[in-house]
Amino acid sequence: MIGVRAPKDDGEVLCIPGCQDLPGVLQKNQLALNRLTHPWAEIRSKARAEVLGLLGLEPAFLARPWVASGHQPEMCHPGVWAKYFATKGIGNAVGGFSFNLVADGDLCRQMWIPFPEMGTGQHLSRTGIKVGFGLGAAPWERVKTAVSQADWNPVWKSLRDGLGIEPVGEKLILPLMRSSLSGESNSLSRFNTDLRQKGQMALGLELPDIFQSALVQTPSFYKFVGCMLRDIGRFATLHNRALRSYRDKNGISNPGQPMADLKNEGDWQEAPFWILEKGKNFRRPLWIALRNGVLVLGGAAGEDLIKLDPDRSDNWLDLLRDSGLGLRPRALTNTLYMRWFLCDIFVHGLGGAIYDQVTDQVGRDWIGMEPPGYALVTATLRLPLPRVAHEDEKDLRMKMRQLWWNPDRFTGETGIESGLLGEWLALRRSEELDGAQKRIRAKNLLWQIHGEAAERYRELDNLIRGSVLARASNRLATNREWPWILYPDHSLRELLMPLIDGAKYLKVQRD
Repeated sequence: MIGVRAPKDDGEVLCIPGCQDLPGVLQKNQLALNRLTHPWAEIRSKARAEVLGLLGLEPAFLARPWVASGHQPEMCHPGVWAKYFATKGIGNAVGGFSFNLVADGDLCRQMWIPFPEMGTGQHLSRTGIKVGFGLGAAPWERVKTAVSQADWNPVWKSLRDGLGIEPVGEKLILPLMRSSLSGESNSLSRFNTDLRQKGQMALGLELPDIFQSALVQTPSFYKFVGCMLRDIGRFATLHNRALRSYRDKNGISNPGQPMADLKNEGDWQEAPFWILEKGKNFRRPLWIALRNGVLVLGGAAGEDLIKLDPDRSDNWLDLLRDSGLGLRPRALTNTLYMRWFLCDIFVHGLGGAIYDQVTDQVGRDWIGMEPPGYALVTATLRLPLPRVAHEDEKDLRMKMRQLWWNPDRFTGETGIESGLLGEWLALRRSEELDGAQKRIRAKNLLWQIHGEAAERYRELDNLIRGSVLARASNRLATNREWPWILYPDHSLRELLMPLIDGAKYLKVQRD
C-alpha cells in the first residue's frame, strides 16, 4: 500500500482490492481462518461469541460472515467515514454481520474541531472550537466534553451566513448537547460516537459499535494477551524484525516509522500494549519481566505494578481490575486481534492499511498462517467553498527580479525617467571608465532608477502578498479533511449511500 494516495477528484472513492473482489477475499479468509489451530481457534470462537454478548445479539450471527472496521472516536472527515458505509455494504453483499470498533484507547488528538470562515478580502481562514479537556497524552476514554450548544453557534453561523452551507451537524448536535449537559454523558468519546451514529442513521446506515474499552474486558482478549506475554521474547523479536524489513523495503530511515521497535532493558521487555492506572488520565507503555515463574507488569522498566501467574490468564482481568489497572492494545496488536480472531475481513482507511503490512508479517510469523486479506476504502469530498483567482507567485517574483536587474525592459509600466535609463545603459556599454568607477556610478544610477519604479515595486509586492493569501485560502477550500458535521446532507448522501448497496460488491454475471 506504500505509494497509495487519497483520491484527487471530488466525490471519488478508492477501494483496494476492487469492490467486486472483496467477497472473494472474504471467502478466502474464511477458509484460512477455519484452519486455525490450538489455541488460536479457541480464542477466535470465544471472542466472536463474547462480541455478540456485548451487542446483545443471538448466537445465530456466528454462522454469518463478519465484516469489521475501526477508528478512533473523532469527528472524522467523510473520506474516513466512507469505510463504515463500505463495511455495511460488503456485509449486505454476503449476507453478513457488520460492526465497527471504536478505538477509545488511542490518544485523543482532536481536542479542537476546525472549521472555515470567510475572512478579509474574501480569503478563507481556519478557526475552531475546543470540544474536550484533558492531558495531551490522554486516551479518548479519559477525555471529557468541554463544549456547550452556545459554543457551536459560531460554527453554524460561519457556514450558513458566511459561506452558504447548511451543515448536517447543526440539526444533530442539539439533542446530544442537552443530554450531555444534563449529566447523562460527559465523555468526548461517547459524545462523538453518539453523534456519528445519529448521522449514520439519518443517512440510512445501521452499524453497531463496540468500544475497545469494553472489548478488552472479555476473557478471550486476556487469553490472547496471555499467549503474547508468555511468548514476549519471541514476539518482540518477530515484531522488530518485521519493522526492519518494512523500513528496508520502503527506504525508511526514521526508526519511529511506521512505529517504534519494542525495546529491551535487562530482564524487562516492552510489550505491544498500553497500561492505564486508576486516577491517572494518561497511558504508559507496558513492560514485563518473567522472574521465578512469575510475570511482573510495569509501566516502565524496573517498576513493579502487579505480579501475575503466567499460566492463569483467565483471572488476569479480575486481578488487574482489582488493582486499578487496565491494558489496551497498540495499533498493530489491535488489528492483529481484529483480523485473526474476530472478523472475516477488515476494512481499513488509508493510514491503517499502510502499517498493517507490518501486521501481516508479524501474524504470519507468530501465528503461523498467511495473513487474512483486508480492504482499503477511502474517499475525497470537499466542502463547497469559494476559491480565489490569483496570479502565479513564481511569475510575480520573477518579474520582481527582472525589474531589479533589467529595468529597461519595463519602461512602459514603471514611468522611469528615460534619461536615467539611457545613462545607465550607456554606462554599461562604456569602456572608458575603470571597473571600480563604473560599478559605483552604475550602482548609484540603478538606485535612482529603482526609486522611480517604487510604485511598480509596491504593486508587485501587493500582488505577491495576495497570491500567498489566495493559495492559503484555496488550500483550505480544497481540504478533504474537514469534519463530516460541516458538510451538507445532500453531498454526504451522494458520496456515501452507494457504498451501502450490496450489489456494488457483486460481480456482474454476463451471458
